[in-house]
Amino acid sequence: MEQTVIDRPAPPMSQADVAPARPAARVTISARFLLAIYAIVPICTLVMLWDKLFGNGTFFREDLPTSPESFFVFQLAFGTPHIIASAVILATNGEYMRAYWPRLLLFSLFLLLFFGVGSLFIPYDVFLAIVGAATVLHVIKQQVGVGKGICRLASWVYDAWGWTMIVFGSILYYAVYSSRGFSPTVATWVNCILIALALLIFALTVACHCRITTAKGRLYLWANAIMTLQSGLFYAADYSFLAILGPRLVHDLTAFTFYVAHDVNRHGATPRNLLYGAASKLRLGVFWVCPMVAIALTFLIGRYLDPFAELVITPVLGFAPTYSASFVVVGYLGMMHYYTEVFTWKHGSPYRQHLAMSA
Repeated sequence: MEQTVIDRPAPPMSQADVAPARPAARVTISARFLLAIYAIVPICTLVMLWDKLFGNGTFFREDLPTSPESFFVFQLAFGTPHIIASAVILATNGEYMRAYWPRLLLFSLFLLLFFGVGSLFIPYDVFLAIVGAATVLHVIKQQVGVGKGICRLASWVYDAWGWTMIVFGSILYYAVYSSRGFSPTVATWVNCILIALALLIFALTVACHCRITTAKGRLYLWANAIMTLQSGLFYAADYSFLAILGPRLVHDLTAFTFYVAHDVNRHGATPRNLLYGAASKLRLGVFWVCPMVAIALTFLIGRYLDPFAELVITPVLGFAPTYSASFVVVGYLGMMHYYTEVFTWKHGSPYRQHLAMSA
C-alpha cells in the first residue's frame, strides 16, 4: 500500500468535510421488462398467420427444420449460451464453488453412471422422454418461479397450474422431437390428452386469476398460460419450429436478464474475480461479459471441439466415440444447469443477495 508523506500536521477534519462513500448503483429487475419479453408470443402467432395467408403455409411449416437449434446462428444466441452463462457465473466465483462443490461432484457422478451405464440398456425413446421432461420442467419452473413474486400468489392452485403446464409441455416435447412419430391410435390418444390438459390449464388459469390482486400479476399469469397453449396450437398446425421458438426465447431472455443483473450488482463496483477484473480494464461495464463469454464458448465448442476430439481422443481410443464431444459437453452442462438452477437462485442463496426486483 502506498504511503503519503506529510511535512506538517494537517488540521482536524469535521464530519461535514468528509464525503460519505457512495454505494455502487444496483440494477433492479423490472416486472414490466419481464412482461415485455412475452411480446415474442403474439409475434410468433402473427408469423404463422402471415405464412398461412401469404406463404401458402409452406415456409415455416415445410421448409424450416423441426427445432430452431438446427441453426448454428440460433445456437450462438439462444439455448446453449444461457446454459454456459450459468456455468460461467458458478465456476468463476470462488464463493459459489466452495458452497456447492459437493453437490456438483455427486451430480456429476450420477450423470456419468446414468448416461454412461444407462446408454447400454436404456432405449433411446426413454432417454428422450427423460431429457424432454427435465428440459420442460426447467423452462416452466423458471417462469412459474418468477411469477410467484410478480403474482404474489402461493397456493396449491398456483402449484397445480404450474405442474399441469409441465406435463403438457413434456408430452409436447416428446411429440415434437420423436423421430419415429406415433401410430394413428397413439396419436389420437396423445391429442386427446393434450386437449384435456389444455382445458385444465385454462381452468386453473382462471382460478388463479381470481386470486391475484395485481394487474401485472394477472398479465404474467396469462402470458405463461398463452405461451404454453400456443405451443400446442403450433404443434397441431404442424408449425413445430414456432412451437419450440416462443418458449425458448422467453426462457433464455428471462435467464439472461437475471444473469446480467447479478453480475452488475456483484462486480460492478469492485470486480471479485479475474474475469471481471480483466473486463473492468476496458471500462465498458460488466453487463456484457457473461453473455459474450457464453457466446464465444458456444462458438468454440460448436466449431472446434469435435475436430480436436477426433485428432486427440480417437487415436488414443482406437475408435470413434458413439457421441460427439460437443454433444457430451453441452449435454453435461445442460443437465448440470437444470440441477444447479434449482438451488442457486433460491431465496437466501448467495446469488440472491445480488438481485433486486421492482413492480
